[in-house]
Amino acid sequence: MSRWLLSVSKAGESPASAGTGSCGGLLQGLSGTVQSPGYPSSYPNSARCVWRIQLWELDRRVELQFLDVELEGNSCQYDAIEVYDGGSPESLLLGIVCRNDHRIFKSSGHQMTILFRSDGSITQRGFRAYYSSFLSSGSTTVPIIADELLLQLTGGPNRCAGNVEVFYFGGWIKICGYQWDMQDAQVACRQLGCGSPLGVMHYFPSSNSYPYMMTEVNCAGSEEYLWYCPFKEEYSVCYHGDASVICSDSGLTVPPPTAPGSSSFTPPESWTTGTGSCGGLLQGLSGTVQSPGYPSSYPNSARCVWRIQLWELDRRVELQFLDVELEGNSCQYDAIEVYDGGSPESLLLGIVCRNDHRIFKSSGHQMTILFRSDGSITQRGFRAYYSSFLSSGSTTDSGLTVPPPTAPGSSSFTPPESWTTGTGSCGGLLQGLSGTVQSPGYPSSYPNSARCVWRIQLWELDRRVELQFLDVELEGNSCQYDAIEVYDGGSPESLLLGTVCRNDHRIFKSSGHQMTILFRSDGSITQRGFRAYYSSFLSSGSTTDSGLTVPPPTAPGSSSFTPPESWTTGTGSCGGLLQGLSGTVQSPGYPSSYPNSARCVWRIQLWELDRRVELQFLDVELEGNSCQYDAIEVYDGGSPESLLLGIVCRNDHRIFKSSGHQMTILFRSDGSITQRGFRAYYSSFLSSGSTTVPGSSTLTTPVSSTTEDYFCGGLLSSPSGTLQSPFYPRNYPNNANCVWEIEVKSNFRVTLAFRDVQMEGGRCLSDYVEVYDGPLYTSPLLGKFCSGSFRTYTSSSNLLTVRFYSNSRYTYRGFQADYYSSPADKSTTLLCLPDYMHAVVSRYYLQSQGYSAWNLSLNDPYCKPNITSEYVIFDIPYTRCGTVREGNNNTITYSNIIRGSSSGTVITRNKNLHLHINCKMLQNTWAQIMYVAEDNFEVNETQYGRYDVNLTFYHSASFSRPVYDSPYYVDINQNLFLEAYLHSSDPNLVLFVDTCVASPTPHNFTTVTYDIIRNGCVRDSTYATYYSPYRNVARFKFNAFQFIRNNPLVYLQCELVVCRAYDYSSRCYQGCITRSKREANSGQESVTVVAGPIQLQEAGDKKRNARDFK
Repeated sequence: MSRWLLSVSKAGESPASAGTGSCGGLLQGLSGTVQSPGYPSSYPNSARCVWRIQLWELDRRVELQFLDVELEGNSCQYDAIEVYDGGSPESLLLGIVCRNDHRIFKSSGHQMTILFRSDGSITQRGFRAYYSSFLSSGSTTVPIIADELLLQLTGGPNRCAGNVEVFYFGGWIKICGYQWDMQDAQVACRQLGCGSPLGVMHYFPSSNSYPYMMTEVNCAGSEEYLWYCPFKEEYSVCYHGDASVICSDSGLTVPPPTAPGSSSFTPPESWTTGTGSCGGLLQGLSGTVQSPGYPSSYPNSARCVWRIQLWELDRRVELQFLDVELEGNSCQYDAIEVYDGGSPESLLLGIVCRNDHRIFKSSGHQMTILFRSDGSITQRGFRAYYSSFLSSGSTTDSGLTVPPPTAPGSSSFTPPESWTTGTGSCGGLLQGLSGTVQSPGYPSSYPNSARCVWRIQLWELDRRVELQFLDVELEGNSCQYDAIEVYDGGSPESLLLGTVCRNDHRIFKSSGHQMTILFRSDGSITQRGFRAYYSSFLSSGSTTDSGLTVPPPTAPGSSSFTPPESWTTGTGSCGGLLQGLSGTVQSPGYPSSYPNSARCVWRIQLWELDRRVELQFLDVELEGNSCQYDAIEVYDGGSPESLLLGIVCRNDHRIFKSSGHQMTILFRSDGSITQRGFRAYYSSFLSSGSTTVPGSSTLTTPVSSTTEDYFCGGLLSSPSGTLQSPFYPRNYPNNANCVWEIEVKSNFRVTLAFRDVQMEGGRCLSDYVEVYDGPLYTSPLLGKFCSGSFRTYTSSSNLLTVRFYSNSRYTYRGFQADYYSSPADKSTTLLCLPDYMHAVVSRYYLQSQGYSAWNLSLNDPYCKPNITSEYVIFDIPYTRCGTVREGNNNTITYSNIIRGSSSGTVITRNKNLHLHINCKMLQNTWAQIMYVAEDNFEVNETQYGRYDVNLTFYHSASFSRPVYDSPYYVDINQNLFLEAYLHSSDPNLVLFVDTCVASPTPHNFTTVTYDIIRNGCVRDSTYATYYSPYRNVARFKFNAFQFIRNNPLVYLQCELVVCRAYDYSSRCYQGCITRSKREANSGQESVTVVAGPIQLQEAGDKKRNARDFK
């Protein structure tokens, strides 16, 4: 079944604030946050910030809740927040806020305004507020769901805690909690902007009206969105409850409701009121608790309460303090109180105020921790670790709690109390094919009197376990005090394989599919602890036909291959099957030392038979340089019996290529000295005889003169990075034309340093690199070179362009360069926003040059600036205040002049100040320039930004009803109607559709693509344009299709050009051009917007857009 998912997003307006401490803006999302400037640091004096919340749907309402407020005083006389029921501070006043009373405000319409003001003296931490939206009772609108709102937490106290729900197939659905863990929660919390996860699988009231349609979510933790993680679709009942999470930004001051029949915990206000309020409900089997701000100083007058409540009533809590530093040692001023029950009214177990590493145990399934500080001196605070164990009277049959199989390497096993009782209890069940085990708190000191048991249990009975200790530091070397015991079986009653208490890097192997590790410490000295790595291998008598375990295709770069034992037997076994188009391979423990007697085999196997593998070693440090002791062998095929391509044992950056779709890497080490190891990167390319049709994309230039596919150039927006010629350090291809645009944050500069250059020399007419101080060709050329010393260039703005060109003759190694960004001069700042120019001039700078802040004006002197104690701030409209609009074939420029004079009252010998403000638009790019006329003091300030453009599907050619469903299900050959909208306050701009390309993947519009329109030339016979009543709106349509032999998902990437209206020499009026855009007008760029995927309905299916669920 094919799926086209549509991403619908509204372009928000930029900040529209006035006054000192400039801030504020227009917020148009369905939810968001508002906070004072610099929060949680002090806000500025004399601030006046205005936020306007304006929802797109007129029948939506705004709800605003203040999460944290700390202003000067409580009377609202000095600093205050005012909330208005409408679109401006002239609307009805709903209330004034100046203290932490957690008030909630609701609008009567679709707009709300927030005004924050501070006086000229004392400032405090400020405020943070969260707003959400809801449909009014009479609403008939289908809610718009944007990308950032495809995930929500429900049933909890706020948006950062609750059951996980996803907007999917046109409606909200629930995620089953089966195999839901902290890695999945990490993605959810990060996507919602709620910090990091504190716990999972807590009870919240479930949305019974929504179905379960996702289960077995298996995130790695690094995914950008939750739906990028592997999962299964289920349409049946979930027996494990809703997947839920508590994120760190939930505050944990209002814990969730507990399961029906259990006690619901909401700390009374008396528990946590006062500055530095904190605390919460902890329900995991183990976790940490720490003072606010730890390891920085905790706040004064804090009162924090944590309640640990375990789900199993026969479990007990054990708490150990790892670090304590409070005011004094008498517990008179600041202290931690531990209670044996669910509240501070329970039995007091003890009071802690110094580092005595005490251990506390509960008599029931609950424990409460109260932290208090007085109003004066504060210190580092505390950190504590809690774990759980079964009470001696537990009725569990075997003493073990073993849930369904978990993700590889994860732990869900609870050992019997006899295994882990005592202080510092830990351990668990490990069922993955490989994983790590470490002592509690590693690499910090482990606790005293610890007894931890890990059981490794493999699902395949013919698999064996191999365990290697990577780091061991315990008390003494005799194993008399603290030690690790390794058993050949499923419990400490099994055969003892050995005892470890020092760094001897021993290897242990099991005779069956289980192994047990027991760690014990006595009651005195502790050290760093240990870290061990385990892997698995098939026993020699395995009945598997080929000796390999190859599951279905995994995610790119992941490993799920188990080599035959002959490949990897010996200590340090490792390796695996890699089936992604690219990935990395590294020695065990890299960049730490690899183990002795290692034999690791990785097999790279590509699914497409006409693809080839290219392997490059990025870092190699092995014993010796002769390959006699430790070495890496590379084979041209699927096993070490294939043709040997080469042996590597030093950093020579060699490149290896396969002749087929497989390559094998074997790493071996002998029994003595080890080093850092190696790291290698592999990629893939189509063979010269491939019938796959490669595509192309903006700012990446495919080259047809080489047998290898490659793409170069593009937009680089990270604060720092690296760029290099194609195939570097191998020879670059002929006929390359690569353009990189390095664009960093506004008011930053780019520095580019070349560290290797080798090209065809001479006069740089054949192969060369060009560096431009801004966009290509329309900006000053900083340098052009092809050999010589390594050069460094710094931009005058936040944009630097690099072009690499090669002809059809000789090629060489090429170049490699690093770039980084650094803050620009703070004396002047210019931002070219969609609705106005925001210019800021430092008063200190003006004073140092002899100018007065009170004598500045624009072309229109009636447009006044806002003057603060530090800055003069102009918000200059594009259509008023004397702003002049000019243009030529390539640019549209809005300009104004900030005029100033000396601070003298009668005469001056200084020139008058003429500060020229220019916002320059290069078709799609805002170029921001600030300079002073030549007959005055020179200042230059240049910034670059980009336009916002929406791309939206509509149901019909009337373009009256947008498609809100996600994914967007369509029939084969169905008409698809799209509208592109340019967000700008200038009515004299026009939008032109230059190129639209379809792809079966969302991140690759270069390999397998289909052109609908390119360079204004229609390539698809079903493409047609529609009349638009607005210049900044373009409408078109084409008919739905699907790709052959691919995942039947279709994504659309469109490139649009912005021009001046009625400028018939501009790109927007040229229509179809047969040359590439860069040849026709090399200074032009394109706005790129991606929509999709869309999915085709199978024959006989009901309309999925009608939200018909199984």
